[in-house]
Order: sequence, then C-alpha cells, then structure tokens
Amino acid sequence: MGPDDKQLFGIAMGIMAEAFQKRPSDTMTEIYWKILQDMIIEDFERASLSIINTRKITGTFPLVAEIREAANTLMPLDTRAALAWDKFIYALRHHHPYDSVAFDDPIIAHIILVWGDWPSMGEWPENKTQWWRREFMMLYQAYAKSNTLPEAPPYLVGLHEYENSRTGWLDFIPKPVLISGEHGQIKVRPLGPPALKLAAR
Repeated sequence: MGPDDKQLFGIAMGIMAEAFQKRPSDTMTEIYWKILQDMIIEDFERASLSIINTRKITGTFPLVAEIREAANTLMPLDTRAALAWDKFIYALRHHHPYDSVAFDDPIIAHIILVWGDWPSMGEWPENKTQWWRREFMMLYQAYAKSNTLPEAPPYLVGLHEYENSRTGWLDFIPKPVLISGEHGQIKVRPLGPPALKLAAR
C-alpha cells in the first residue's frame, strides 16, 4: 500500500471497527498502517470483508496476524506456496547464513526446521534447486492444510547471533530481519532486538 491508499485503508479499518464494536485508537491505526504496508490495498480490503463474514466474536479488533491469515486464505494455495518459496530463496541469497531471519509466513520456518536449521540451508548443488523447490511446495501445501501445526519460533538464528551469544559478545548481535511481502514484492526490515537465545538451534 502506498500513500494514495491510506484513505481506503482507513475506511476498511472503520468498517471492521463498526462490525466488531471496537474502535482502534489513532496510534493503533497508524501502527497497523505501517505494519501492513507490504500488502496491496485490494488484498487488505478483501481480507477485512472475509474477517467480517467469518469471525464469530465481537468486542476485540482483528489482530494483524488475523488480517494476514485472511489474505493468505483468499490466495490460491499453490500461489501462496510459490510466494513462500520466493521469500525463502531471497533470504537464502541475501541473508544466509550470517543474519538471523524471520518470515511473515510461519510455514517457511517450519519447512526450514524440517530440513535442518537456518545456517545449514543452501548447501545443495545448484542443479538440485528445482528438486528442493518441488519438495518445498509439497511440504508447504501439506502444512497449510494442517490444523495441528505448532507455533513457529519468532525467528531463525544466524551465525552472527549464534557465535556472538555463545562467546558473550552480546553488544555485537545484529537485529533479525523480517522477510515479507505479497505478490512477489518482497520487502526486508529489521525487527526488534535479538532474543539472545538460540531460537532455532
């Protein structure tokens, strides 16, 4: 979403506020606007309407995670899997193995942990990439249909954090980076301070 979409964003937020009898503060609205800017406005509007049509409780405003989940549910599963693969490959090429990374789609983290851990990713030969992509797509679609998937770790630990936390250099641990985006528009931003624990080891 860009500056021109802010009015439509506000309208959709207002509609959800009326539907769930819970009006967010101006500060909360601004936080939602900043966090959800990687979405396109049409997806945000569709997700808002989907939540209104399916959510059974009132008195609380939909969480960011609910809005993203609704948007993902409206997207065909094979499209979601392909987008998740693009985020994984982007992270692999730009941040592996040193940066700690998080994904806006927790299924990506689950697949990585099935394969090993974040620093060990990407050790397959280049000619095996298509084979790994097929397995990734299959795992993604299976996990997306599962109702028993455990909560993913907040982020996956890279070598900088692992080594510096192990050796006591806690002031030299970079923040994890979030890999997010919709429809191939991948974005990266730093998260808060590291948890100073081995979240994925």
